[in-house]
Amino acid sequence: MNSIDIFTDSLNRKTFFSLGVFLIFVFLVDSAIAQNFTSKQNGRWNQNSTWNSAHNCTQNVSAGIPPISKSWGCGISVVINHNVEFPGNANDFGNGVFNGITIKSGASLNFTGNVTFSGGGSVPTFVLESGATMNVAGTFTVNRPVRIVIPANAVVTIRNLVVGDNQPEITVQDGGQLIVLETTTLRSRSTLNVQGRLTTNNLTFTSGGTLNANSNSATIEVANDLTVTNGNLNMSLQSSILVNGNTNAGQSGTISLTQSARAEFQGQVTIPNGATIRTANTASFLFGSNMDMSGGGRLEFRNNTEGVIQGNVIMPNGSIRMYNSSELHINGRLNATNGGSVETNNSSSVNICDYPNSTQVNEYHITVKNNSFYGQGCFALPVVWGAISGQFDAFKKQTTIHWETTKEWETSHFEVERSLNGIDGYVVVGETAAVGFSDLTTSYRLEDQNLPTHKGAIFYRIKQIDMDGTFAYSDTFSVIIDNTAGNENGLKWVAYPNPTTGDNFNIKLTNNASIGSGPITARIISKGNADTVEANDLATLSLLIGQQISQAPKGVCVIEVVQGNEVTHLKILKH
Repeated sequence: MNSIDIFTDSLNRKTFFSLGVFLIFVFLVDSAIAQNFTSKQNGRWNQNSTWNSAHNCTQNVSAGIPPISKSWGCGISVVINHNVEFPGNANDFGNGVFNGITIKSGASLNFTGNVTFSGGGSVPTFVLESGATMNVAGTFTVNRPVRIVIPANAVVTIRNLVVGDNQPEITVQDGGQLIVLETTTLRSRSTLNVQGRLTTNNLTFTSGGTLNANSNSATIEVANDLTVTNGNLNMSLQSSILVNGNTNAGQSGTISLTQSARAEFQGQVTIPNGATIRTANTASFLFGSNMDMSGGGRLEFRNNTEGVIQGNVIMPNGSIRMYNSSELHINGRLNATNGGSVETNNSSSVNICDYPNSTQVNEYHITVKNNSFYGQGCFALPVVWGAISGQFDAFKKQTTIHWETTKEWETSHFEVERSLNGIDGYVVVGETAAVGFSDLTTSYRLEDQNLPTHKGAIFYRIKQIDMDGTFAYSDTFSVIIDNTAGNENGLKWVAYPNPTTGDNFNIKLTNNASIGSGPITARIISKGNADTVEANDLATLSLLIGQQISQAPKGVCVIEVVQGNEVTHLKILKH
């Protein structure tokens, strides 16, 4: 190669390198180009008056309202600061260059129809801030690798939820709530993480999928049936699940309870061939009815775990394996035939109340090893909870609490307790006598007629008290109320700034009403305890409440203001 060729080759390489740097720079600049839509008032998604728009691009700029799907041009980002309603169905939500959506604290996004996350392009972000709400009147289908997080004090309510097979992931953080009014469906390669509260009518794993309840505060309540078909339900730490209907571990599904997790399955539990229910490390469960292993599944206990089966165990096939000081209590009988087998190891035990009519220890279906036990034994729970629910009557301005027990032993009475945040501040709203001793389903009812002025969720729990004074609680459940309508002539308070640190905090009346004579009392309801403050004027009251807010933990606080017979609750966000 002569000197000219060497120079030309060098120049070409330099030119190519410079061009490459330029192309990379252009790509990076293009990726930052976007159009931002921000709500400026309450309204509908499809109204120009709802939005402000700003952009730094010129290609295919969207006018007026934010598109939910866009194939090219300016990337779309949406911020919800108010109450925004999306009318009709939202198909292909987040498709193309839709970059993401953020629902800010205190704001809400309400879909009147179905919502479907599908299509291609970059994966959009979906952010709810603490205190945000989202409601979907139809089916919410997530079939893209979207990550959706429901943080503390945020509530998402959906008619039907479908978590698809394209690796989406939904996380309900501690203090967050996901409420599914009908069916939650998990498909293959989907993930649902529950660290807060999941309430659903039915829970179904159709072709796989994973649900992880992995925090001390994780609570899952299924009003009807649980079906785990080829999926994995993993409960750990002090998480809990209540299934009021039947449970089927599916074709090759796995239900795993570890550490101090607890499960209560009220209806029949079916463990067919290929399915497994396993417990380990001090976990516990209660089956409120029969267990059927006709298909040949596996029930496994390890490391000081405990299970109670209120009905019978039917085992024409299948296996029960006990290890390491674990205990199984069967309040009915156990019948193992054909390939059914029970094996106890390492100081574990199977205690059968109706042992005379059960498979005996000397039959080949039963193997007892290493100082373990299989035989006669009964176990009495003080109470076995059945269905629990609450309903708000808008006309009477009261809630009616219903609950059932399927078994009671030495139960004295029940107390119903109410809280505004489900964490602390519980007050007793009423009590009722118990039947005391029963092996039948018993129904109870109590009316809470003294509701606070409040709009949104309130929380209840039922305290069961034995004749010897010991007690236990039911799971906590929520009721959505609106006890604000009809008070147009009452005191209307507003608190600001919101969010706040407590500095320069103010509380005042918005309808020119007089505060009258006599003191005003207030307190902060949050995760921390706060003393009640009292003042005769709003300036002093604002100062005292601000001091309490500054000492409260970050998150949503509720200010309870009392004057005379009127009680008002205001939500604020503590920075």
